[in-house]
Amino acid sequence: MTLPSDLRRFLGPSILAASATFPVLLVTGARQVGKTTLLRAVAEPERRYVTLDDPLQLRLAREDPALFIQTWTPPVLIDEIQYAPELLPHIKMAVDQRGPRGGSRGSYWLTGSQPFHLMQGVSESLAGRVAVLPLLGLSSREAQALPDAGPFLPLRDAVQARQASARRCDLVGLYAQIWRGSYPALVANPAMDRDLFYASYLQTYLQATGQAGRQISADVWGTYIVFNMFRLAGILQGILGRALQGNASNAAALESGRRARPLAEQAWALAQTLHRGRPH
Repeated sequence: MTLPSDLRRFLGPSILAASATFPVLLVTGARQVGKTTLLRAVAEPERRYVTLDDPLQLRLAREDPALFIQTWTPPVLIDEIQYAPELLPHIKMAVDQRGPRGGSRGSYWLTGSQPFHLMQGVSESLAGRVAVLPLLGLSSREAQALPDAGPFLPLRDAVQARQASARRCDLVGLYAQIWRGSYPALVANPAMDRDLFYASYLQTYLQATGQAGRQISADVWGTYIVFNMFRLAGILQGILGRALQGNASNAAALESGRRARPLAEQAWALAQTLHRGRPH
């Protein structure tokens, strides 16, 4: 996946700072959020690249991890490390052999799409040697190619400072952004069919996790929808509270906040329907 040059990720400076401090850098995140694209964009020219999506490289990593590490000498970027956790102890040994005076900082850059499965091995093998940075989808400012405004602070002055460089967005436009999502492929290609993208994404995920062929029940989807409806209702309730207190930063806040109760009632009705449909 290649992003337009103006879609700069704000995590870039943190990656370089972490690489200058730790011998190993691990960037985690869901598939297709742009981990590899970002790392290759900020990597120095001499950094080598290998992906464990390659069946030959994956076989080597699993069957002879020591030879794999000898073959792919640092500085190197190893993509999809969760496929071969056998590499982690050998990366530890390679880092320790080089030592701090041997220029070990920034030796190994890793990406992983399954952080919960991966972190146990990382914590056991690379404790004190690895910086772990999570990467999410594009933020609103990243998607609009706006400058980094720093961490969000829920303070009036901080919000007003961010608004000075922000672009106005009406409520319908905001909901459209939320519905479409923040995956870089969707943001970079406005004409891409959203439903087709997520259907393909889900199928790819199920295949990668060995779940292909299993049907996801309507009950599971319904629970997910109810949860997110209540979550959105909670957000709208907070907006309503700020509007009633006179602290809202948007003129449409009161109108938006009043949708909290109807949305919560719809979520509760759906939850009751799901409960009645379950076997007892």
